Amino acid sequence: MTSGTPPGPRVVFSAKARVAVGVRRWGLPTALLTGLFLVPVPPPHARLLLGIPVLCPFRRATGLPCPGCGLTRALVCVAHGRIGESLAYHPLAGAVFVALVVWTASCLMEKPLRLSVRLQTTLAWTGIAGFLIVWTARLAYLLPSPP
Repeated sequence: MTSGTPPGPRVVFSAKARVAVGVRRWGLPTALLTGLFLVPVPPPHARLLLGIPVLCPFRRATGLPCPGCGLTRALVCVAHGRIGESLAYHPLAGAVFVALVVWTASCLMEKPLRLSVRLQTTLAWTGIAGFLIVWTARLAYLLPSPP
């Protein structure tokens, strides 16, 4: 006979609760990453991805590229190993792809990766600065705008 406190009641989660926890834990990053591999690579200098018109309200209203213009096509190219084409669409796609892979891996681990608030803040401001630099370079015609 063992001593100590008796075990508490066993908690049983419903199937709906288990699905909700799974989706919350790894659904979004995994879906995004999987989608990049499933979308076919756009033809060189394609204006549309899968025939979908430009959805960016900034570009539709002004005719100018937004800070993220071309990022979706660039991420699809990175996922398919076409790094050169990816750089033509958006130069930061490689970094965004790596961040998405790390996020997905972290969510799939038993104990997800936890970053300090200071590191999160630094990474966020670095990303914002990178996108603003690319956008400024495009508006100054130092970098080409995506087709």
